[in-house]
Amino acid sequence: MVRPLEIGEADIRFEDGIPFSEPHADIYYSRGNGLAESRYVFLEGNDLPARWRGPDRFTVGETGFGTGLNFLAAWQCWRETARRGATLHYLSAERYPLTRAQLEQALAGFPELAGLASELIRHYPPRIPGFHRLHLDEGRVQLTLLFGDAAEAFARLEGQIDAWFLDGFAPSRNESMWTADLFAALARHSAPGATLATFTAAGDVRRALQAEGFAVNKVKGFGGKREMITARIPAPPTRISSTPWFDPPQRLPAGDHAVVVGGGIAGCSMVHALAQRGIRCTLVEREQGIAQAASGNPAGLLMPKLTADQSLSSRYYTEAYRYTLDLLARLVAGGHAPRWSDCGVLQLGFHDKVRASHARVARRNLPEDFARVVEADEASRLAGADMPLGGLWFAQGGWIDPASFCQALLDAAGPSRVTVLRSTEALELEYEQTGWRVRKGSGEEIARARHVIVCTGADTAALLPDVGASLVTVRGQISRVPGTAESRLLKSVLCYKGYLTPAIDDEHIMGATYDRDDLSPALRVEDHRDNIEKLQRVLPSWFGDTAPGTIQGRVAYRSTTPDRLPLIGNVPEGERYRVTYGDLWKGRKAARYPSAPGMPGLWVSAGHSSRGLIGAPLAAEIIASAIAGEAAPVERELLDAVHPGRFVIRRLKKREEPGSAGI
Repeated sequence: MVRPLEIGEADIRFEDGIPFSEPHADIYYSRGNGLAESRYVFLEGNDLPARWRGPDRFTVGETGFGTGLNFLAAWQCWRETARRGATLHYLSAERYPLTRAQLEQALAGFPELAGLASELIRHYPPRIPGFHRLHLDEGRVQLTLLFGDAAEAFARLEGQIDAWFLDGFAPSRNESMWTADLFAALARHSAPGATLATFTAAGDVRRALQAEGFAVNKVKGFGGKREMITARIPAPPTRISSTPWFDPPQRLPAGDHAVVVGGGIAGCSMVHALAQRGIRCTLVEREQGIAQAASGNPAGLLMPKLTADQSLSSRYYTEAYRYTLDLLARLVAGGHAPRWSDCGVLQLGFHDKVRASHARVARRNLPEDFARVVEADEASRLAGADMPLGGLWFAQGGWIDPASFCQALLDAAGPSRVTVLRSTEALELEYEQTGWRVRKGSGEEIARARHVIVCTGADTAALLPDVGASLVTVRGQISRVPGTAESRLLKSVLCYKGYLTPAIDDEHIMGATYDRDDLSPALRVEDHRDNIEKLQRVLPSWFGDTAPGTIQGRVAYRSTTPDRLPLIGNVPEGERYRVTYGDLWKGRKAARYPSAPGMPGLWVSAGHSSRGLIGAPLAAEIIASAIAGEAAPVERELLDAVHPGRFVIRRLKKREEPGSAGI
């Protein structure tokens, strides 16, 4: 595993309203006119106002987000010059992210940007290492913040940049950023003909850019500065992948229509993500309504998965949690609020190992409004009821009604962009040169499109038998427990060996059992008893008079994978995979292998287990970005970690025979 990105605190003070970095002994922007400098150096230096009048999509990469001033200047200019319907993608790395309060203070001196700054600040992510995608200006602008060292962050990017803003503190004051690794990353991730501009004219910078293939010019600098650099790279170097078996497929035209199979959280998230890019969707659902399977449970949890070692699973679900919370904020702002509550989640330290893990997580110095360890007295205050234990508190977490979330996603996508085919089961897929035909089991055609995304959870094997072999079906039974005088005091969600919501319409949702390969649909009294007993191990007096036989509940099936990460991405072509990479066990270099042979235009989002509410929206964004030809919203290592072909690659490396866990 590649080590996670790391960040530091922005140690700044303000001098007459101008932010000053103590470690770098430098200001963030010009004392004279910081906004004018941004426009001159980066916008005019890349000839952007003129270049923005034509394309549907344009991607900017920046090496130092700082106060966001360059971004706001670009956003404002994009609004004024780009055609309506075009999208600006802006990716910016930052090793020392400002806090929201620092950002607000730093931008207060630019009243003409106040509206844009306010929207940025509302959506600004917590200071957590990794990639954070934001959708701004009703989707017209996508900002992806790469919190971490610029060279490392851009080295992990999957995507190409059309124009670079090479910013950051001066090379003489910030040598750790202006490295050979950074310039190599810029070149590798440049689109053919990409341009670059920077405020410096330092000889070391000029020579480093030339060494990577940039044609460099010195031009007049801003204000009193004599010179600055502009550059262009006509032919970027060929990228050599270290994991070619997980390379993204050759891009097909996105077209204006796609088919999504499955009307749960994964499918509705997919429809929403595609519709935001102007792609119409046909949603095929076998039941009479959407969200009838696992997404039909009355309440699900919103909380991240944190581990002390920052495992791949933890990193994915941490970024996914932040993404889902931002998506909910956008739905609410757009008038499509689902039924949910940000009441907070208290993960109780019910075992020595759990408490030790919480202590290690605390040492990561995460933002307190994201996660913090609390003792029993504070836990009691936050939960609203006496707690015998402390735990980990997620202030922004809570519960959500999955069915209303699905409906909100479809409503926000817009009725003109979504056709829902209910009571329609897709059982056959046939590829033709122009795309895919989706058929019923009888052979009757349901729909056709260049891109088909399968989001059918535990039933994925019906359409994708090879991919479905990687999935394990898990039966889960929840209990709907009537509130008592004691339990009605609860204000937050509780997590322990199970979970308990606050009273919703005077009943608590309690769950859930976890039974692998158990397909019984019948409610079981012993499962209700098991759910209650798991709670009573930490709160012995709760629901002591509740008879398990009187409780209502619901059974649903989830799909998971052996490594507890979902399957997200292009569907591998099984036999060609085995033939192409059949000698991986010999340990030969990755460079000798071609890129992954995938099924053109066929995608999957499955295996989300009990974390679909937070994992599926980011999965949809990953797939929609690939279809639209955009930079990926997560690091390449995470893309590899969720790739649908990963289990066969693992077996081939070990020279194992095909088994139950992979294509």
